[in-house]
Amino acid sequence: MSNNTTVFYHWWDEPLDAQPHANLRIPIILSIATLRAVSDVEIYVLDLSDRDWGEWCRKLNFSVIKTQASLKKYKDKVAGWRLLSRFFDIKQLIDHSVDYKKNIMYVDSDVFFFRDPFPLMCYTKKMCIEQWNTGFFYFDRFYNQKFWDIYATYAMAAVYSEDIRQMFKKHMYYDIWQDVSDEMIVNYYMAVKHPELFNFLPYEEHATILTIAKADLDKLKMFHSNSLMVSSAICKIEGEREHCRGLLCLVIEEFYNNIRQVLSDEDLQKIYTAKEINYYLPQSFSLLNKKNIARLLATRDDDNGLYHLSKMIEKR
Repeated sequence: MSNNTTVFYHWWDEPLDAQPHANLRIPIILSIATLRAVSDVEIYVLDLSDRDWGEWCRKLNFSVIKTQASLKKYKDKVAGWRLLSRFFDIKQLIDHSVDYKKNIMYVDSDVFFFRDPFPLMCYTKKMCIEQWNTGFFYFDRFYNQKFWDIYATYAMAAVYSEDIRQMFKKHMYYDIWQDVSDEMIVNYYMAVKHPELFNFLPYEEHATILTIAKADLDKLKMFHSNSLMVSSAICKIEGEREHCRGLLCLVIEEFYNNIRQVLSDEDLQKIYTAKEINYYLPQSFSLLNKKNIARLLATRDDDNGLYHLSKMIEKR
């Protein structure tokens, strides 16, 4: 039940990015809007930036916790230290407060919800996660201490040892820019070496472009846009030209319908430019449609294994 769960987002941006509400590269406000449209769950944003969230906290009923990454002191040792810090940051917060619920859910900023994620589909006394991705997971905060002990041991060993980092990288099937990441440790190593610590999420609870065709669309709760390239033909800032996943809330009918339940016309105009709305909204389509999924899957780039929304739109 949602009243037993606290949701956390972990967020930072770059100096040239738009303000959080208009940031389509890391579209946290749109993600929260799709979740708030379907659930009254308690939501917190762990904010590593110095941005002002203005009226959006009140509008979408979430709280911002200004914080520093737990691993900031190691920033000169490993690239990707903020991402690696994510599990540490969440654990530190929940261990030092009684205010949060029994179940803790983490949501990436490029996750968008079709339906209420509750009730949860997995037993939370284990770490509940998609086997190859850390963009969405949940757990009972009072159980599975062994997971946290092992993760901390591996992560800190990787911070200090290039040999350990290379060992983890050998278990991955793609290259990453980070020296080490939580995904590398949790999904590609711990899930294999310590499977007893995990429950792996069904596709209906965590779907990406790689798995959505395997999900029961009548029960699909969310879509994580990992591995889906969303470029912008009319981006407002250069950083959104190649990475503009916030456009999915204009292009995907279900997400647009959800955000309109909680956002006004005026809100929409603060998030998107008029050009973006006029260009992308008329090209919208349902993602809960097998034919549209097939068309999207046909955009795969064989060189890098990524999928491209723009290729589908151009062919329609």
